[in-house]
Amino acid sequence: MPLKRIKSLPTPSGVAVAKTATFDVPVGPRYHTIWLETGDTGKSVITDIIGDIRLKVNGKVQRTMSAEELDALNTLMGAEFARKEVDDGTPGDGHIVTTRLPIFLAEPWRKQPAVADGLAWATGNLSTFQIEVDIKAAAAGVVLAGYVEADYSTTKDAAGKEVQPAMGVICKWFRQQIPINGTTQDITTFPRRDFYQQISFFDEDIDSVVVQTDSIIQRDLTQPRNAGILESREMDPVDERFDIIFDYDDLITSGLPMVMNGRPVTDFQVQLSLSDGTPRNISTITQRLGPPE
Repeated sequence: MPLKRIKSLPTPSGVAVAKTATFDVPVGPRYHTIWLETGDTGKSVITDIIGDIRLKVNGKVQRTMSAEELDALNTLMGAEFARKEVDDGTPGDGHIVTTRLPIFLAEPWRKQPAVADGLAWATGNLSTFQIEVDIKAAAAGVVLAGYVEADYSTTKDAAGKEVQPAMGVICKWFRQQIPINGTTQDITTFPRRDFYQQISFFDEDIDSVVVQTDSIIQRDLTQPRNAGILESREMDPVDERFDIIFDYDDLITSGLPMVMNGRPVTDFQVQLSLSDGTPRNISTITQRLGPPE
């Protein structure tokens, strides 16, 4: 595997409260991890400073999540993947509390190094790669920087010339709001494309989930059973969220495909059973393995 280099990102533009800051990430390298480094003069946690984060390739969004959601899903894979905070004073006294939040493109929690490393994002064929960071209106005196873990691997084109590799299959994150109107909710709006690695429902009142494709039950999980399975695979589920992880066995081929036996899935349903049917929206993030949008 090529040597990883750790380099600072260019200074982001548009760093101001209630605005969107943008990092223009140099194309060419293969990116494994992107670290956001931030703080302000009045807050002690990153979730009071940063709202949504978007990763864009050639102008199209490939991942959307809030800083809070990102940190929660990182921590699911192990406490060592959570944000890192350095506090050099008392919050509110004018000092900066620095937080470093990783965006994992490669997946270092996987047991097979070649698979973990292989999910890094190659950018040799891209025109642009950007990270957009929404800064909250309540923040003050914000500083924002970033750095990356990347390598400069090469491959050969059809003419035998060495080039930096093109982006292939990547893990994309899509967020949507699921409306709840009762103690059961059928969801039929998830796109029927790519391979689903994970579906995360950010709600503490989900008792069980059933996933079906073309009338075949793929998952029938209660909250305790699901938590037990994930814990047995060294993950850290929490009561405040229900995470369906299709490749929990660490095999990249265990994702839920939207083409089965050579035929596209025509019916993809997820049914939630809840202890509280109060009307609301549940923030949901799906993770899909496939080509860039």
